[in-house]
Amino acid sequence: MPTTVRSAAAGDSLYRRVAQQMLADIEAGRIRVGEALPPEPELAGRLSVSRHTLREALRILGDLGVVDRRPGAGTIVRAQRPRPAYVQVVHSPEELLQYPPSRLQVRSAQLVRADRVLSRLLQCRTGERWMRVQALRTLRGKRTPICWLDLYLRPEYAGVVASIGKRDEPVYEMVRRLYDEPTVAVTVDLGVAELGAMAADALRARAGDPSFRVVRRYVGRDERVFQVSVSEHVAGRFQYRLQLRYGLNGRGGWVHR
Repeated sequence: MPTTVRSAAAGDSLYRRVAQQMLADIEAGRIRVGEALPPEPELAGRLSVSRHTLREALRILGDLGVVDRRPGAGTIVRAQRPRPAYVQVVHSPEELLQYPPSRLQVRSAQLVRADRVLSRLLQCRTGERWMRVQALRTLRGKRTPICWLDLYLRPEYAGVVASIGKRDEPVYEMVRRLYDEPTVAVTVDLGVAELGAMAADALRARAGDPSFRVVRRYVGRDERVFQVSVSEHVAGRFQYRLQLRYGLNGRGGWVHR
């Protein structure tokens, strides 16, 4: 069974340390191939981490082909060593989705209470209060709209709202600078959605038109999501390219550059 998570250098995220420790246990035979891992609540308790942290660690092991996670069947160890993988090398969170020179025009900012749908998006409890900022991103020096943005912040960081669109600085960096809250992890979900009325009007499109949606969740030092951005792009007006490098080393570690 998994051993206690070992300490690691500062700045190494907890979920990555959990994944590395579980991988070491699997390679050493302490967790055997074909073995089912305990249920998430039990396993999180053994490792003294939150279920969110455990899920992120298991997601990494799943991406590496080491475990297989299936609803209703639990998590099964499938391989003793990770398969080779392609790694996207980025040096800062803003490189996950780069825009040409642009600016944000804030349209509204208000506190909202998360219902069931919003709580799933924000990965929070139903009823929690968040600050929502709605803004339009346009090409700098022009009025050409690029995307519509719904930005959610935990209310204790609402002090950065007044600077959004006025400073050439990412919001998560404002949070770090003003509140000493670093970004230790970012998850990005890409998908297709439908434009709402407000976003469609701002983007010179029609409500219900398909959009390319990018959801980014920023995780702080306590493994808690503190910022979520939802960017809507009119289909056909946006292109996203990933450059991947073959980068997994032979010992099962991750490449850092």
